[in-house]
Amino acid sequence: MTETTSAAIRVGDECAARLAEFSDHYADIQRRRAALDAEEARLLARSAAYADAFADATVPAIFPPAERQALSRRSTCTALAMATRTPERTVQRATNDAERLVNDAPAVLESLEAGRISARHAQTIIDQLSDVPTAGRAGFLAEVLPVAEESTNAILRRRARVLRERLHPESITARAVRSEADRRVEFKPAADGMA
Repeated sequence: MTETTSAAIRVGDECAARLAEFSDHYADIQRRRAALDAEEARLLARSAAYADAFADATVPAIFPPAERQALSRRSTCTALAMATRTPERTVQRATNDAERLVNDAPAVLESLEAGRISARHAQTIIDQLSDVPTAGRAGFLAEVLPVAEESTNAILRRRARVLRERLHPESITARAVRSEADRRVEFKPAADGMA
């Protein structure tokens, strides 16, 4: 072996060790970010439950109960949005997603908390879960979560979509026909001459 060859091997070993160090550190950052995303989801779900529980006490009784709850939630989301300089609608969407994650997919939340999946994986799962009939949700989660823990979000999205379609009792053709029949356009004149 020549001197230049052994020098190249030493440099290669140093490079490989450095890349391994970067990879480990990057993976650790991603795990910690996932744990923070899970913590945020729990906080947002708790804030929504708090808003619901105190809606009657904080919103005047002149509003119907459902409207009191909506106003209380909106007020809570507005406070969070102002604290973080985030659009209110963004906080509302994040709160809705957090509630679905905490209430409908606790195993997914635990996997996110442990850093086995990312927030994007969790979002993909709950987006697909909303179209799975209630009876098939446990089976869907049991089958899709291992895929999420071992693959990229793009692969997960494809596999989850296929699984969702397989678990749905109606064919996609029947649902498309029904959705098309349910479409409508409404015209409501407004008091100011607009519509």
